[in-house]
Amino acid sequence: LCDKGEDDDYDKEAEFLIPVKTGPFYIMRQDMAFWTSIGGIDANRKMEVITSKGDPIPGLYSAGTDSCNLYRETYTMSIPASCNANNCYSGRTAAKNAFETCVK
Repeated sequence: LCDKGEDDDYDKEAEFLIPVKTGPFYIMRQDMAFWTSIGGIDANRKMEVITSKGDPIPGLYSAGTDSCNLYRETYTMSIPASCNANNCYSGRTAAKNAFETCVK
């Protein structure tokens, strides 16, 4: 579709069609399952692990279901894998902040 310059599948604008040609490429199968936790490690918005007093522990980050304290004691268990957005967000945020900390 990128080479053709037209997205017949999803009608994406041509200017946003960017070919991905260089690997390695990975694939995974997502089965219907509950990939989350209720509770977990406390982290702030930078995904820094925090103490019980709310102070960040320098250099320690947590992401994904390990730090999915997003839901506390409540979780919508009827929606399998619905924490995947949090997993992607928290992983990216933790990596970004850890990198910024290392560069300083």
